Amino acid sequence: LKLGHRSMAFVHGSATPMGRVERFRGFRDGASTHDDTQIDDIVFDESEGFRSALLRYLQSGRKPTALFCAHDGIAISVISELLRLGVRVPEDVSVVGFNDFASAMHVSPRLTTVRTPQVEMGAAMIRCIAERLASAEARNRPPMRLALVADLIERESTLKARKSDWSSRVLSATS
Repeated sequence: LKLGHRSMAFVHGSATPMGRVERFRGFRDGASTHDDTQIDDIVFDESEGFRSALLRYLQSGRKPTALFCAHDGIAISVISELLRLGVRVPEDVSVVGFNDFASAMHVSPRLTTVRTPQVEMGAAMIRCIAERLASAEARNRPPMRLALVADLIERESTLKARKSDWSSRVLSATS
């Protein structure tokens, strides 16, 4: 959003674990703080690949300036397919991943991604389990929710939003 992106899509596979559903809700809710923001959902069957889902999405007339992917593996596949279609990342469209996989540093352009505090989550889980095992009173407490802050790791796959006709170029080249 701080780069001026107002037309975005969340890209994920069809078998979406609960964490990814919550990730989409968080993405949508965060973006909805701007009235002029359009958030879409691109769902694709990972065995089918991203290309078919992207073409269906673009044929509906949508023209995103940024794609937020459910995890870095999807983001890397998305970048690869966009490059094959002649789309320049990030000049035409920005791509963001999630989880900061090691491979995020080895793709070109290097992937902008969200890094979650994995060590802190694990430590909090161990503390909670230890507390519940140590006391009968703690065992009867309701489930606990813990909110930790994730970091945006800005690399090379994002730029300030620009007007680009990349979607029309892709549709022309594939028809």
